[in-house]
Amino acid sequence: MSLETTELQFVIDLEEDEVKAGELSEESPDPISPQDQVLREVEKSNSYFSAEFSVIQPLDDCRSLLVLAVRCHPATKRRFVNATITWKFTATATKANVTHLAPEFSVGGWSEECTKLVWGITLPIQAGLAGSSVGLEASRSRESHKGVMHAMTIVGTRRNAGARCVWTVEENSSSARGIPSHFQLAVVIQHEGPFLTELDVKAELGGCSWFGPRFMRAKKGREGAGLRRTIDIETSRCGDVLWESGEEGWKKFMKEMTGEVGGATLDFGQAIVRP
Repeated sequence: MSLETTELQFVIDLEEDEVKAGELSEESPDPISPQDQVLREVEKSNSYFSAEFSVIQPLDDCRSLLVLAVRCHPATKRRFVNATITWKFTATATKANVTHLAPEFSVGGWSEECTKLVWGITLPIQAGLAGSSVGLEASRSRESHKGVMHAMTIVGTRRNAGARCVWTVEENSSSARGIPSHFQLAVVIQHEGPFLTELDVKAELGGCSWFGPRFMRAKKGREGAGLRRTIDIETSRCGDVLWESGEEGWKKFMKEMTGEVGGATLDFGQAIVRP
């Protein structure tokens, strides 16, 4: 038996972060025009996150591995500059705490090759028995340079003795390509019986039509129930076992996890060249 598909999914609508909005209004006291207000509402309503449990599997009698696939949906011609995702865990019986998380640090990149033609004029001097001659000759060469640029970073940490995990996902400001549209997060949780899990998201929306960035947060609804799920491993199990058997197998899987979702994005595909 397994949970219904809808119980494994989260649709995270966003609303404006009032605290950040207050700070921005103090820095920029100019009133917002009616047209910008309409655009603001459209961008908020069309920007959201979604997440789905892709793996819920027991490791042994008291530990389980959970993988959450996250999708980012910015409004048209907008991008998420950064996002902070908090994943909380609360025991419904005795205890529940995260012992491992992934990725802890991941860097994605993209490659760029620049090619240019170099034109020039040479002045060759030819000498021989018959004398010498001088003439102009055109020359052309091609120069190529291939660079690897850092596109985004993911940093994850455990907080409150494993009661919650926080990941920050951030674009490279020089490339301004936004954070990946698909990525995944994983935890190994130690628990006794069912436990409660809850998501929270804060994000910065870039490319906005009005002055300055727009800071968003998850719209939790009545008491935040829409972003909570009760997980019972016996009935919630889903996904494939992607690691080799034994403790070394899942530890290797967690260590090597970059956050990449296979076939979904190219942002992770290019390794960063380090000096």
